[in-house]
Amino acid sequence: MRTALRNLAILLLMTTGISGCANQQQIEPSPGKLASKSAAKSNQSAANDSSAQTSLAITTDDHSFKRDHWVFEMSSEQWIEGDLITTRHYQIFSTIRDDQILARLPQFYEAAMRNYTTAITDLPTPTQPLITYLFQYRNEWLAKTRQVVPEQADMFATLGRGGFTTRSTAILYYIDWNRSTRDTFAIAAHEGWHQYTQRVFKDPLPVWLEEGIATYMEGYRLSAGEITFDPAANRERREELRRAVRENRLLGLQDVLTGLPQSYLSNGKNKLLVYYAQVWALTRFLMEGEKGKYRSGLQDLLQDAVAGTLSDHLSRSGMNKSAADRRSTTHWSTRIGPAVAAEYFNSDLAAMENEYRTFVDTLVQNQ
Repeated sequence: MRTALRNLAILLLMTTGISGCANQQQIEPSPGKLASKSAAKSNQSAANDSSAQTSLAITTDDHSFKRDHWVFEMSSEQWIEGDLITTRHYQIFSTIRDDQILARLPQFYEAAMRNYTTAITDLPTPTQPLITYLFQYRNEWLAKTRQVVPEQADMFATLGRGGFTTRSTAILYYIDWNRSTRDTFAIAAHEGWHQYTQRVFKDPLPVWLEEGIATYMEGYRLSAGEITFDPAANRERREELRRAVRENRLLGLQDVLTGLPQSYLSNGKNKLLVYYAQVWALTRFLMEGEKGKYRSGLQDLLQDAVAGTLSDHLSRSGMNKSAADRRSTTHWSTRIGPAVAAEYFNSDLAAMENEYRTFVDTLVQNQ
């Protein structure tokens, strides 16, 4: 379960908001075919070049990237031309033909990486580039899905808009229109966190926190060409949380800590959306609530997960428990959620839930 949960993360963007779930697979996708030429062009030439038949090396004040020609083999009889955009921390394979969108990708992804490594605590950057596939059309995404996770492809074909991450590789497609990138980039930021933790963390986070931080990373603003990440800039999560409070549909903290996204998906989209809104709010609560009371615990938890000492920490804290209880505490299942919360934040989960609910009420009233 431990390996399965960290090796496949799925995000679905449905008509009423962003949601997601986890599943089990351990497949490393191959990049496909790459073709490049040595000729270089200037920034302006790159913006006007829709064929992307050359290799472009571009440097700006914020980032540098290289753009190469890439070919995606959808099938033995169908090939799609695209681009490989290489930045400091990413390799982005894309069939998107709009140069305006392609030009935004390096800045966004590198800004997202800075957010992952600084927003909560100082974390290390990956030592190797993370691989992302961003397709223009859903049928291309489905073709790649069938190549990468053939056993799951039929299920994915029935789901809403979105993508997934497996073994630190994200497979996404463009879900906006008219050159907008709002929803596509929100998914990219969410799945980017899964890519990051799958590559960097030695111990996986409990599911509620892994998904909570992924939603925390979704919020961003784009102004005058500058990208600013802000967890409060997440209208979809906030509005869903507000609806859940108004309609008395909030999940109890124990359910949030022990639930899996796919279990909520089987109960219907609305409950899944509430779950994701609540783990977003819970992560904000741990960072902001009670005057920062829990922030250092969250920072310690992430550092332990990076170092691979999270499970040992939990095991040591359970030395006075029975052997069965210790196995339950250290077993990487949905039960780890309450164990982590009790160890790093508050052993009195009932008291913590009251604080969390007060924070949620304030969150939906003030924003």
